[in-house]
Amino acid sequence: MLKVKIITKNKIVESDLEAKKITIPTPLGPAGILNDHDNMVLLLDVGISYIECANEKRKYLIKKGVCKILDNNITLLCDSCETKEEIDIKQAIEDKEKYQKIVDKMNMKKDEYQESYQKLEEAKLKIMMFEK
Repeated sequence: MLKVKIITKNKIVESDLEAKKITIPTPLGPAGILNDHDNMVLLLDVGISYIECANEKRKYLIKKGVCKILDNNITLLCDSCETKEEIDIKQAIEDKEKYQKIVDKMNMKKDEYQESYQKLEEAKLKIMMFEK
């Protein structure tokens, strides 16, 4: 069994959560972690972390950080982490529509495009937190 901790600079989201499997967002795509995984440190990207516990599956919206895997102890140190209960779905839908319109404009500066694109992706991820 894995022991999972999720820590941000502002709070401890989970401490000693028992899990069978965890999937984390990395810059190279999702990475799955099972019991007796090799010890390592991985970069976390913006995305959804899926944690399979004995009787439930949990989702966490992660915003960058690192993952330390050491002897079945998984520690996610994230810039921020949101649970479904913390997300305002109406605001996420509004943000998605707003930033989609901005991204669709082709005559904007590269910096403005990247910032709007990141906000659009974040809004999409928040909406995905409500999917089964």
